[in-house]
Amino acid sequence: MLFVVGYGLFVGLLLPLLWAVRATQRHIRPREARWLSGRELRSRLTAEFSTSALLLITALGLLWRLSWAAPLHVLAMGMLVYSFIRSPSDMEDRIPWPYRLVAGALFAGAIGSLILLFRSGSFAINH
Repeated sequence: MLFVVGYGLFVGLLLPLLWAVRATQRHIRPREARWLSGRELRSRLTAEFSTSALLLITALGLLWRLSWAAPLHVLAMGMLVYSFIRSPSDMEDRIPWPYRLVAGALFAGAIGSLILLFRSGSFAINH
């Protein structure tokens, strides 16, 4: 369970930092500029920061063994997996290899985290 909590905290903190770096260094490609405008940008940032907040809250909830944390952590991980799938499609084939490797490792960590969470028995109903 330590990996699940650590992964949630790590990625929950990493997402806002990545967006902050991209915004300050203007690493937005021409294809992204089409959807990164106005309402679409606000929608994307809301989704990313909601995912981050939910990951942080549920990871702390798992650490403190709160009953609601496990089901909500699955939701947060689903949002994260969707983000991993959606982001590369927005950037087409211009994703540098280091980014692909990091994204692949984070995706594998998300799947591994879900598997460990389900195997931990956190979803057992106690009478």
